[in-house]
Amino acid sequence: MTVTTLCIFRLDDHLLAVDATRVEGVGDAGVLTPVPGAPRGVAGVVNLRGEIRTALDLRVWFELPPAPHPAAHLVLRDDRETVAVLVDQVCDVVEVASSRREPVPTTLNNETRSVVVGAYQLDDGLVLEIDARLLVDSVTDDDRTEKP
Repeated sequence: MTVTTLCIFRLDDHLLAVDATRVEGVGDAGVLTPVPGAPRGVAGVVNLRGEIRTALDLRVWFELPPAPHPAAHLVLRDDRETVAVLVDQVCDVVEVASSRREPVPTTLNNETRSVVVGAYQLDDGLVLEIDARLLVDSVTDDDRTEKP
């Protein structure tokens, strides 16, 4: 049996997860510095232990209102870049059988479907798995930049 290790986090009322092997760390949200002309979904940059990282706001993909103050971040390592993802709460790291992964729900909008790779029904509810690589690619390849 193949097992997947997921880092589960909360964004508003939604449970989301990423492959835990992509998570370099977690921490408080830190001080964000906005970046004029940044792609949609980029909240700005944040200084994490002396390194400047792009901070992504998943609320854009899930069409949620902006958070008054993001509570935490996950540092995700991608093949090309390491980013901070703003979240409301980091919940748990769990191991689940890969066979429990279900297809992406068809009710999600296209933007959300572009980064979600599967769903798991766990004791706490439905958890949507986000692919860290797809998330970073969707921002770096986004030509819908906000103009100052």
